[in-house]
Amino acid sequence: MGPPSPTLAFEEPLAIQCSANATPADNTVNREEEEWFDDGGESDDEDHTPIIDIPDPESDVFSDGLDDTIEQTREFAKRKKYIFPPTQEEAEGVMNDLDSLLKPKRRKGRGHKKDERGFLNGLDPTTEERMECVRMLLNTYISLEKEAPGRRGNWTTAAKRIQVAKCRGEAWSQSLRRWARDFIADKNELP
Repeated sequence: MGPPSPTLAFEEPLAIQCSANATPADNTVNREEEEWFDDGGESDDEDHTPIIDIPDPESDVFSDGLDDTIEQTREFAKRKKYIFPPTQEEAEGVMNDLDSLLKPKRRKGRGHKKDERGFLNGLDPTTEERMECVRMLLNTYISLEKEAPGRRGNWTTAAKRIQVAKCRGEAWSQSLRRWARDFIADKNELP
């Protein structure tokens, strides 16, 4: 026999027992013998039931009462309907009205008119802030439309940018879009 094979500190030395007339099956290693082997026959774990034959424990989940009938589809359409965003031309047309509403010009001289309560435009602070946000939304939407005309999501992206800038939530973003659509439809409709 030659010199012993080097062993690492973390490795157990293997003691292989070989004899001159031994077959490879007779050689054993002094470790735990593995409990599985492929003998070519059937094993216990090969007896599977096909998935098709397994009964569904929740078979009543998709019952007849939950299918999409025409009536249910119409009811859903009444509650949720898609509202298209304004066109770029509509948004640009409203900007002049918003500017004159938020910053009314004096008849003579520079600056802006104040009302008797001291407000610049006669609006209460909440309405003024909302209209300023509508103005920011329309400006952002117009710039996004100029960058990529007709791209899907420009209206929502513009609203989300204003939402982040104002540190508000998702519901406020939806309200902002509604305020803008209402103002575009009717110039006297203020939030």
